[in-house]
Amino acid sequence: MTLNIGMADRVIRYVLGTVLILAPLWNQYVLSFALWIVIASVVLGIILLVTAYFRSCPIYTGLGASTCQR
Repeated sequence: MTLNIGMADRVIRYVLGTVLILAPLWNQYVLSFALWIVIASVVLGIILLVTAYFRSCPIYTGLGASTCQR
């Protein structure tokens, strides 16, 4: 597994992932309006947290991109 996520990118992913997971809980209107929005938000949040934890993004790997300091 190639490390391709730098520290700033990692922090942004942690924060955004946490917000996406907790946002449906803060907004009760969304919970009653569309379940697919809640599911999509939580799944995307989990993906962001996992990629931040492992410091590897499959999309970055496919594109040959990296935000790591070399």
